[in-house]
Amino acid sequence: LAHANIVASMFFGGITGSAQADTTCIGGIMIPAMIKQGYSKEVSVAVTAASSTCGPIIPPSTMMIIFAVAVNASVGALFMGGVVPGILIGLAEMAVVALQNIRYHFPRTTEVLPWSVKKQIIKDAIIPLGMPVIIVGGIVTGVCTATEAGAMAILYAIITSVFVTKTLKFKDIVPLALKSAIGSAGAMMIISAAKIVAYSMTTLGVGKLVADLFLSISSSPYVFLLLVNILLLIMGMFMDGGASVIIFAPILTPIAVSLGISPIHFGLVMILNLVIGLGTPPLGVCMFIACAIADLPIVKGAKAMMPYVAAEIIVLLAITYIPDLALFIPRLLGYAV
Repeated sequence: LAHANIVASMFFGGITGSAQADTTCIGGIMIPAMIKQGYSKEVSVAVTAASSTCGPIIPPSTMMIIFAVAVNASVGALFMGGVVPGILIGLAEMAVVALQNIRYHFPRTTEVLPWSVKKQIIKDAIIPLGMPVIIVGGIVTGVCTATEAGAMAILYAIITSVFVTKTLKFKDIVPLALKSAIGSAGAMMIISAAKIVAYSMTTLGVGKLVADLFLSISSSPYVFLLLVNILLLIMGMFMDGGASVIIFAPILTPIAVSLGISPIHFGLVMILNLVIGLGTPPLGVCMFIACAIADLPIVKGAKAMMPYVAAEIIVLLAITYIPDLALFIPRLLGYAV
């Protein structure tokens, strides 16, 4: 179930693009199931919160869209650049589970499902999994913008839920729309406040001050990326990821470009740094959500998260210093990166 949890989060990240939504939805199902099967609460929380970070990396990703808007980058290139890092994070977390299994001997399911049941599960999953195909496919092929892809995905979800899976009725649409509007309003308030801060920093010349500070330490792109990693890992622990992107992307990206670093590569490094912070205290939104579901103290959840955070940082360093891991697919598809 630990491996299934990680793989489910990777697929779910391809639908929502949100780590918090991933933790809430997947965690609400998988954490009770893992505890029931014999996993400890600590492991159940750690696996769920850590794997949720795949959401903002595997396309589509709301954080990538925010970065693209902030620095006028290609959404499609960012989406395609996130494929390999997202898969690497998932594989690294599965490696941690495999290593921990040697010590803890995690419970495993030995039941073999009959083909008829497997066939029905696949049939039920294919239609919902069409949503990421619409979103990512529409943006990458240039058929629609990110906003238009979102609208098409909503229409697809309504039609599928009402007429195919029949899990939704027309009377449910208005309350769901209202709930979505309230949730979006909170995010927009954060983004609006961050925009004001970003504008103030630009007006006061903070960008130049930061550039002078970084370049006074070293003009090496490798040292710059190391300093950025340290800065953003710390900021990710205290600030919302979207707000951090809005504030820091316009300041740091021009410095990165001046040092010969691809803005797409830099964007992926920035986002990966910030999503790691979603699972680490004191902010650690995903960890808080997972601990609440499992009724586990934050301190215990944070301690159990450390091996997974270490694995994510290893992937981060690989993506940082081997740009082709992130840029291979965008270049293959013809994007200018």
